[in-house]
Amino acid sequence: MIKIFPLFRISEALKGSFFSIFDQGIVSFSNFTCGIILARALAPEGFGQYSLYLATLMLAAGLQNSLITGPVRVLGVKQSAEEMRSFLQIQFKLQVILNIIIIFFLVSFFYIFKIGDFSLNLIFCICIFLWQLLELSRVINLTQFKLYDLIVIDFTVHAVRLGALLFISFYTSLINNFYAFLILSLSCFCGIILFFIKNKNEFQNQINIDLIDTTISNWKFGRWLLLETLVYNVSTQIYLYLTAMLVDTASVGALSAVQNILNVFNVLLLGLISFITPHARHLLIKQGYDAWKRCLLKVGIGLFSFSLFVCLVISLYRIDLLKFIYSDQYIYYAFLVPICSITLIFRVVNTVFSVAFRTALFPEIGFYSKLFSAVLTIIISYPLLMFYGVIGAAIGLLTTQMIWTVVYVYNLYIKKLKKEFVITRLNYEKN
Repeated sequence: MIKIFPLFRISEALKGSFFSIFDQGIVSFSNFTCGIILARALAPEGFGQYSLYLATLMLAAGLQNSLITGPVRVLGVKQSAEEMRSFLQIQFKLQVILNIIIIFFLVSFFYIFKIGDFSLNLIFCICIFLWQLLELSRVINLTQFKLYDLIVIDFTVHAVRLGALLFISFYTSLINNFYAFLILSLSCFCGIILFFIKNKNEFQNQINIDLIDTTISNWKFGRWLLLETLVYNVSTQIYLYLTAMLVDTASVGALSAVQNILNVFNVLLLGLISFITPHARHLLIKQGYDAWKRCLLKVGIGLFSFSLFVCLVISLYRIDLLKFIYSDQYIYYAFLVPICSITLIFRVVNTVFSVAFRTALFPEIGFYSKLFSAVLTIIISYPLLMFYGVIGAAIGLLTTQMIWTVVYVYNLYIKKLKKEFVITRLNYEKN
């Protein structure tokens, strides 16, 4: 059987993928449950304030991913353990520097526009600092394939977070945004301490490496991720804002509700890709181009097949799902489910393409795909919404993903991922 179907032979990636998906499930469940606890405990105005602060935290997380953790997932995979250890040590120093810069701008913003009170802003800044250190520690564990440590730390962090929120929620008078971010900060601190305890040998011997060279290396790779993030938001988020302005807020809610159902698939997608990115890079460096290509083909075919099945089932039972999860009011928007399902399938394909180009050191391809879609979005979004309403928004989101696929496929057509191109990039990085 293995000789007949070598493409689907069980590999070492299967175990790692399972652990990574399980870990992502812990994180997603905790984030979802924390949101419910706080939404019930806080008044709508208070939860709205919490959501705005959390959105700011996610914005800072996007900056971190572009400049620190994104490069670490790829560039942190080295030929030797010594090289990897020296690279990862310097990332903590860079992360602290980035955190200080982010907090400086946040404090200035809060002061100039007189947002929030001092105690809330202070604990929020502490939360961002600790949150990003914890996220870097998670990525380092993934990059070094310490998946057991990753699960233990994440389980501890989110057990502390959920336990504290549940405990304090019984005392409604104590619930406010200060305590919410205090609990988030304490849980992140527990995870960071546990990470350093488990990796104390990795940081005992400080290695003298050039901070400037590493910063430049991060920037050369991460600048494309930063630009990609910016144009990505134009390509996708603009439809929600335009739908609210040109159609109505009910349509925004319906589109978001449908996307939330399909976003359950993100637990699988994010968990798998978090592991596959450093794993594919490891294969490319240690075992060569052919092993890297086989791995990505397996992941791509497997994810595409599973997403096709999931989306087909969701589309067939869309009315029952909308009634069960939400209410009868949402069944009038059931026509959005098939369109959003096709969009999800394209997103899965594009995610695998993104991993392939990033691990082969072509991060600029992701930026180009998002740039083309952003330009097209600006051109077609208004007429789509004016003539077709919320259906136009769904079609626009689908068109965005299709444009990304076209750009990726074009770069495959011009042989960007051919063996000689990939090996040339790999050798250039070594030199």
